[in-house]
Amino acid sequence: MLGMLLLVIFCQTLCAEPLGMEAADVVVTTGIRDRMPVDAVESYAATVKNLFCFSRITGARVDETVWHVWYHEGREVAKIGLPVRSSNWRTWSKKTFFKASQGVWRVDVMDGRGQILGSQKFHLL
Repeated sequence: MLGMLLLVIFCQTLCAEPLGMEAADVVVTTGIRDRMPVDAVESYAATVKNLFCFSRITGARVDETVWHVWYHEGREVAKIGLPVRSSNWRTWSKKTFFKASQGVWRVDVMDGRGQILGSQKFHLL
């Protein structure tokens, strides 16, 4: 009986799916320099013109797409598809803001199946 149990555990280990794609880093920032965020924004003045969502994606097996989905006060306002070309890939999207942009914002990083890989919330004051 113990031998059968060990065989089942061994098979499950060999047959297990790899962890898959993840967002190792998700940062909202005022800029990108040398393919890295220059800062991390949790709250910012509503006079800001642009912010970026930077994400580092790990575990991709083939060319895939991630989506940066921007939400204002819980309502989706932008969805940007970004290619992922290796198992450790940095990418970012840019959002332009207007005077009526004050409030709570969130950016979700999603895979092609709609699974959330990471998320970052921030406020425009």
